[in-house]
Amino acid sequence: MTVAEKYANDVINNKVVTGNLIKLAAKRFKKNLKRKDIYYDRKVAEDVVEFAEDVLCFWEGDYRGEKVKIYPFQAFIIQNIFGWKKKDGTRLIRTAYVQVSRKNGKTTLAAVISFIHMILDKDPTPQILVGANNEDQAKICTNTIGKMVTVSPGLNKLYQKDAIRLHQYNGKYRGLIYNYGGKLASITAMSKNPETKDGYNPSLGVVDEYHEAKDDALLNVIASGQGARKEPLLIVVTTAGFNKHGVCYQLMRKTSVKILNDAAKDDTFFSCIYELDENDDWQDPSNWIKSNPMITHIDTLGQYLKVELNKALNMGSTVEVNYKTKNLNYWTDTANVWISNQVWIANHDPKLKISDLIGETCYGGLDLGQTRDLNAMNLLFPDVGVWGQKKHAVLLSCWLPEDNVTYRSRNYSAFVEAGYMKTTPGNHSSPKIMFEDIKAAADTYNLVRLHYDKYLAEWLAPEMAEAGIEVYPISMGGYNLSQTMKAMEIEISAGNVEHFNNPVHEWSLANCEPKLDPNGNIRPDKSNPENKIDPTVAMILSFDAWISSKAEQKIESDIIILQ
Repeated sequence: MTVAEKYANDVINNKVVTGNLIKLAAKRFKKNLKRKDIYYDRKVAEDVVEFAEDVLCFWEGDYRGEKVKIYPFQAFIIQNIFGWKKKDGTRLIRTAYVQVSRKNGKTTLAAVISFIHMILDKDPTPQILVGANNEDQAKICTNTIGKMVTVSPGLNKLYQKDAIRLHQYNGKYRGLIYNYGGKLASITAMSKNPETKDGYNPSLGVVDEYHEAKDDALLNVIASGQGARKEPLLIVVTTAGFNKHGVCYQLMRKTSVKILNDAAKDDTFFSCIYELDENDDWQDPSNWIKSNPMITHIDTLGQYLKVELNKALNMGSTVEVNYKTKNLNYWTDTANVWISNQVWIANHDPKLKISDLIGETCYGGLDLGQTRDLNAMNLLFPDVGVWGQKKHAVLLSCWLPEDNVTYRSRNYSAFVEAGYMKTTPGNHSSPKIMFEDIKAAADTYNLVRLHYDKYLAEWLAPEMAEAGIEVYPISMGGYNLSQTMKAMEIEISAGNVEHFNNPVHEWSLANCEPKLDPNGNIRPDKSNPENKIDPTVAMILSFDAWISSKAEQKIESDIIILQ
């Protein structure tokens, strides 16, 4: 009995804790063993694992130089890919989709599969193309392959004899040439643009972190180049991602789930998806093994996940979403709520008064909505306080046309009557009144810098600049704003932002859902016009003005020191 067979039995009999999709993969494996039109080559299955454990060595950390250990879940993947055969003896599996959380040996697994294909497969000219959403990510895998060559004694001997040539650039291995035993093989990291690889003829395509892909161009280039290969193989190894509308989720994962549930049939497609089940408590450590199969083999993994869980619970929803996605393998689009109401309210301390802010240095953020709707400015006062306690303070101003206090499905009456929103005459915003109020605030406080959403406030910028207010247009989708939001979230989660119990801030934050891109960058989601978030955006922009100013001051200071 091979390791894969034992693992399948253990999964089905609940001796190994897994999610439902792994159970379905195990049942599919057992069902296929009874078929007559395909067969499981146990000798090949045993040989590939024996080769990996006898020849390959780990290259980093405490395990550097030690022989690779293929754990049961990894053997299940490897032996499924290489062990299943058609009646004519050719390999059955042509596509494999493996989804597992970070810290579970994903890249090492891809490297092991690459070595097996290069050295053990019968193809005399194997060509392996390693791709990812970006060139740097692809090089992580090829660098692992190169490093394993240097620390694995048998491969290192071939390297010393020039039977293996390693290609290196900027200290990283980009690929290799293998010329030994009648084989001429290559492993190459795909460059930035997939279209430049049309001349390649890969027998194996390895795609790392496919969750970041914006389209299927990478897979198409690999597939189109494999047309002349007798036994082409494509391996996609990834964690979950932030875009459920992307090609990885819509194409690879959905196809996998359909096949595992017998809603579609493709014997050449193998999938292994390690994730929690829908109703599992994600905070319960006993469930983490479902998405982290290495947790029983790496002593530090469980403790690492507990530390990261505490960060997720204490530092706000974007950290929580990132934890769920990368550490527990949940696919997500956005956090439901960015800053929880409970966390926000806990920031208030009645010892600090608005009157304490007069004359203090502040940074502004301005978000102007459509002419018929809400407009907001936030002032951020960093490191102010009384009784020796320093906090950041935020002061909000809002304007809207008086004819639109009740507008569509929204009713701002309570905010207007309580003095938290100011109305302007008619049914359109009044630039003149808003500018006068902004200038009055600049005279009352030491407003040194103001950031505004460049798409909606261009008409105010010249007047404010003329009044001596330093203004900067900001793109709401930029990387820097993502860093600002994450820094702001940390400050709020730590209770460092005094908001004077302004209910408009509380209401706006409850509407604010951060949108995540495939790289984990966040921005406020404005796609739903009913979820008004202008006050929150103004607060983000005020934090951005402060952080940008500090960064520029540091650069100027460094230049002075160098001079």
